[in-house]
Amino acid sequence: MSDRIEYQSTEETELEIPTGGLPIGEPAAGAPSESIEVRSGSGVGSCPEGYCAAYENPHFNVDTGGRVIVFNESVEDLSEHGFDKCISSICNKSGKRVWLHSEKDGAGMRGDIDGRGYNSDLGKAKWPSSRSGEKIDDDVSSILVVPH
Repeated sequence: MSDRIEYQSTEETELEIPTGGLPIGEPAAGAPSESIEVRSGSGVGSCPEGYCAAYENPHFNVDTGGRVIVFNESVEDLSEHGFDKCISSICNKSGKRVWLHSEKDGAGMRGDIDGRGYNSDLGKAKWPSSRSGEKIDDDVSSILVVPH
């Protein structure tokens, strides 16, 4: 029996927040020199077009500053980049669907972010398949970028 839980609908993921007033923060430092890069940054402006950015603090690090991991390919083990179980907000400008997973290598519970989606506070979002209402905040171990 697999511990991977498939979930297709994004309606129950609670990963969307109301539009209007996204914190822009610092301007994007440009595309990373690597396809996965950890840097300091805040606001959705720190996510270059064509990339995703996952922030260690809510509200895209705007309130407190912090690290952001910027990527345009799957990150199958966030611990290799010092980001295991510490993501609190995410911005997706890749144009591709992104799957957040509770375990490395795309295993465990999954939440979806569409190709232009974002969530400023994963502390308010729950894993769609969680029976006990587990929060996504600080519980992501891998992120898969899914082609159309």
